[in-house]
Amino acid sequence: MNIKEIIKKQKYIFHFNVSTLEQILSYCQITREKNVWLCLGASEKERNYLGSERLKKIIDFEREKGAKVFLNADHCKSKESAQEALSLGYDSITFDMSHFSFEENLRITKDFVEYAKEKNKDIFIEGELGNIKGKSEVIKESINIEEEDLTDPYKAKIFVEETKVDALAISVGNLHGISTITKPNLDFERIKKIKELTQTILVLHGGSGIASQDIKKSIDCGINIVHINTELRICWRETLEKVLQENPASYSPYEILNQVVISLKNKALQIIDFNF
Repeated sequence: MNIKEIIKKQKYIFHFNVSTLEQILSYCQITREKNVWLCLGASEKERNYLGSERLKKIIDFEREKGAKVFLNADHCKSKESAQEALSLGYDSITFDMSHFSFEENLRITKDFVEYAKEKNKDIFIEGELGNIKGKSEVIKESINIEEEDLTDPYKAKIFVEETKVDALAISVGNLHGISTITKPNLDFERIKKIKELTQTILVLHGGSGIASQDIKKSIDCGINIVHINTELRICWRETLEKVLQENPASYSPYEILNQVVISLKNKALQIIDFNF
């Protein structure tokens, strides 16, 4: 199975970022128990911490044990970063050149897609168009999303046709992280228009903090991949702090961290269980 086949079957798939073994274990358990597929992604910093090759081998091991997961090199900001993931056999690459102008983004992405498909015709490549603000943490300030930050549907059509990406991450009122002040306000009509014009797989980054009913509605409007990171990072940290506070005499990592695995699993199930 590949990502396109799973999306055709499930309509959508959730993407959870990982940077610890506890995250990997909990999400893989879900796929085995619920018989669903998930994407596990690691950003450049997350891959630097875990080791890109080590992460690939851990995921391969989990697959051998029945986990239904794809591995994505999330937010590759350079060709070198993306090429490393390609050479290691990752299932997908988020090739994020959105920090460049539209013309440069299109040109660089097109060149990389051609290069990558020659190396591996089955590699799944996601481009990004628009400015998705924020970062994957709790943000205690207001974030202003301007019209120029949002993905232009007509430019999206040109971008997809020219670059031949397999999927497109779009800016439609979503933001990375969770702001304690600014609440996401998704532009559902924009999602519909982009889907209508591109007829491609659409990706919603910054799913943390978006109400479940809005996630559902975004999927109905054309979103196929939903990224969740900060919400689960918060769960990881708060659970760890709670367990340490409640067990001051414990020095057994497996006892402490197993509680984190259970908590992460339950939190992730709350996120995905509305349809699976």
